[in-house]
Amino acid sequence: MFLWPVSDFDALLLEEVLERLARLRILIESLNKVVSERERELLTFYREQLDAFRTDTAILPGLLAHKQFQSQLLQSVQSTLLRFYTFHHQFHRFTRFPEVRPEISAMVEELSGSAAFLRPPAIIYTDMYNYFESSVTLAFQQAGILATSSSEEYFTLVLPYSEFQNPLSWANLVHELAHTIDEAPVDRAFAKGPEIAHPVGFRWARELFCDMVAIRLMGPAYFCSFTSVLLTLPKESWLFSDSHPQALERLRVMYEYLQEKDLLTPAVLIYREAFLQLTKRLGVEHFTWPQTAHLKPGAPSSPELLDNLAREVDDLKLDGVFTKENKLNASTLSMNLLSGIPLIAGYHSAEVEGLRKELASYRNLAQDLTQAGKSRLDETYDLLKKVQDSPATTAEILTAAWEHKVTRFPDVLCEAFSGTAEDGFVA
Repeated sequence: MFLWPVSDFDALLLEEVLERLARLRILIESLNKVVSERERELLTFYREQLDAFRTDTAILPGLLAHKQFQSQLLQSVQSTLLRFYTFHHQFHRFTRFPEVRPEISAMVEELSGSAAFLRPPAIIYTDMYNYFESSVTLAFQQAGILATSSSEEYFTLVLPYSEFQNPLSWANLVHELAHTIDEAPVDRAFAKGPEIAHPVGFRWARELFCDMVAIRLMGPAYFCSFTSVLLTLPKESWLFSDSHPQALERLRVMYEYLQEKDLLTPAVLIYREAFLQLTKRLGVEHFTWPQTAHLKPGAPSSPELLDNLAREVDDLKLDGVFTKENKLNASTLSMNLLSGIPLIAGYHSAEVEGLRKELASYRNLAQDLTQAGKSRLDETYDLLKKVQDSPATTAEILTAAWEHKVTRFPDVLCEAFSGTAEDGFVA
């Protein structure tokens, strides 16, 4: 059951759209520091265009209060997004961009050290609003840079230019990182599953496998990052292709995998419901199979195959998998954010709380402690300090940030979208 009314899901969709416009402005300001004088003139033109763009979209928040304008809101959102993607593509004209943020590299290095990953990836930006994996050679060639392949080809993770300042989106890179894992696990799961003659079945299984790996490592943060992107993509991209299953199917599989691991969070429920409502309004709420694939209904995502894929993911040698304890830690971090407490300063795990109680009991009995008791007290304090000093994981921080976002949203964001503010954009 959801506490949010439908209008708040509309606001969530609109907030995602307006955030993207705000991040384009951040990108422009960042580029202004590194481009040449000639390019700066073009950048000034783009800034003026974006400001005009933002003025045109100022009407959107006001539509939220009027149910009769619901269809107009969706039309305006779709038009806004089309202009956003066109505008975003124009940034390929610039020869320099801010360097990949060290936090992104640190996240990828933290995860890619597992034995399951075949090779460390490079990270680059793209003018397309998309996340994907590629070889370094192919990425350079697509950018018009002369490059030749080598026997030790580096794997490349690609993210949109405008997302370099948005940590909430970086979990999407973990799905792409999963593509560096050997295909043997998918081969085994596929061989044990239903017979599928068409090659699209294996490619779809591969994508579902990578989704599960991303969930295994990033927990709810990946589900929310992925769904956030879906909310602002053209509805045509939600449908199946030769390489990817339909978006609804991917969300279903990820949701059930999170549910099985007892990792569902309010943010997961809210973003899932927002996307389901959007697909219903746009008339694509039902999963459809490609007629040309000659697939048995349900074959690529049959329970048998999904169970096989899940077992293969669970058996992978991954460092730092997201567990129920991480979920609890993320919840604590989120509550601390609401209280204005810095993430690390306010980080306390369930183990810490248990140790605190144990310490209190020791203090009460301090007068009667034996030497063995004093030794135990010292050990407990040492363990407490060790746990308190340990930093939160990237997945915990990002999961907490998504929870913080949806917790604040109904009270703060909807007020900002009352239609009375001169500038209703969220940075």
